[in-house]
Amino acid sequence: MRAQFDALEQTSNWRSERTSELFEIGIGKTPPRKEPEWFSTNPRGNFVWLSIKDMGEPGAYSFDSSEYLTPQAVVAKNVRRVPKGSVLLSFKLTVGRVKIAAVDMTTNEAIACFASDDPAKLAYLYPFLLSFDYNGLGSTSSIATAVNSKTIKNMTIVMPDSNTLAEFYANTKPLYEAIMNSMLENMSLKALRDALLPKLMSGEIDVTQLNSHLTASSHGLPGHLTGPSARVARRKIKSPAQVISCIGILVAFSKSRQRASSLAIRQRLCRTSPLPKNR
Repeated sequence: MRAQFDALEQTSNWRSERTSELFEIGIGKTPPRKEPEWFSTNPRGNFVWLSIKDMGEPGAYSFDSSEYLTPQAVVAKNVRRVPKGSVLLSFKLTVGRVKIAAVDMTTNEAIACFASDDPAKLAYLYPFLLSFDYNGLGSTSSIATAVNSKTIKNMTIVMPDSNTLAEFYANTKPLYEAIMNSMLENMSLKALRDALLPKLMSGEIDVTQLNSHLTASSHGLPGHLTGPSARVARRKIKSPAQVISCIGILVAFSKSRQRASSLAIRQRLCRTSPLPKNR
């Protein structure tokens, strides 16, 4: 990875441009809170509606939100839709949280969406924004109040030449895929855990039934179970102690895998990208 970083040393062929010249930038919206019919806590049939709090979840990608907008709200209130793969940046109150939209979604007005038909530009933008010095954007003592949508659209980004950008994308695309696969597996583990716990606590399934339930549950989940998760799904449960052990493995592995993989790959992405220069 060090060789990739060295290959991205800035040359005279690189150019400084405004973000609005390179990306389609949009800002989200919040429908009137006094009209509760626009909001929902049920994801079925509704739009993911990302908030800054949601962006605080671990991982590079955002899949879900704590609150949703109805399709009627998106149309009636002209809420901007965020296409899958867009890079998201928080710029109000909490400035500088960066995520990638894993699905088509919407956001509130505190989040800017950077969209492009060129995946290489988006792959470069993500580590660039992670490394960006947002303190240089405002002239007041509080960066949280100094940054607005106009500021975001006028940010300067140092963009590599086309050949360097293509090489960067080729080198980092597997990293992005690894992040996505890891997060999907973690979601599978959490779903499996959540499916088992209430059934065990209510007595709906007992130890003798758990073996078939583990196998059936794992087959219907997104992603692929590997490593400890696959061993848990294959394990023959013979006692309540083993039930507790299996669920403990699922919970611990899900959390540690999410933190470790996200941090390691994020660090590698940032080392692969040149340090941004605010101008």
